[in-house]
Amino acid sequence: MTLLLSTAGDLFWLGRYMQRTVRLYQRFFSPDGVNAQTYLNAMGLDVHSSDQGDLADHMRTRELPEYFERVNDNVQTVRGVIDQDAYDLFNTVNRLRQSGSQRAACFQLQACHMAMQAQEPMVSLFWQLGDAVETLDEHIRFGDNHPVHFRQLALVATGLPENTAWDELKQPAQAMVFNMDVRQFRHWLDRLNELFEDGV
Repeated sequence: MTLLLSTAGDLFWLGRYMQRTVRLYQRFFSPDGVNAQTYLNAMGLDVHSSDQGDLADHMRTRELPEYFERVNDNVQTVRGVIDQDAYDLFNTVNRLRQSGSQRAACFQLQACHMAMQAQEPMVSLFWQLGDAVETLDEHIRFGDNHPVHFRQLALVATGLPENTAWDELKQPAQAMVFNMDVRQFRHWLDRLNELFEDGV
């Protein structure tokens, strides 16, 4: 399957926002999660308050719904390249969150995660790229990244189409498995975003 670059970009961001939504719930709403201000600071979100209740309410009513909306927006733009089963699962996410069950909607996103892994190889590849980038970026922000997170990114990057500008991302991604250089990852991510914007 050949993908338009814009569609590949939408799949990438779908992967990122799916991972970000689930990780927000795991980081903040789980019993051993971080407090709201810690989460907001780590993610670079400019919301400050001394009242943890207000911050928790902000997370529940602003941040999480916004991520769900971004997931839904990206699903609609890639509707033509994902299968009906995946699309139906995403629709269930929407029904659950609209009924007020954010927890169940997050669980349903994990089912969508499995469905996206089972798509056509090129569709799954760019979605996995977003998932791997977001996973690594989030762990770096919270200071608990491990070689496995760099390894997953390298694995996906190595599978990008050959004989295109994507090739220039492959060796640096593999190198990061060994040096775990966060600054190199930031440069790598900047170049990835440039390729999505300017073409390959």
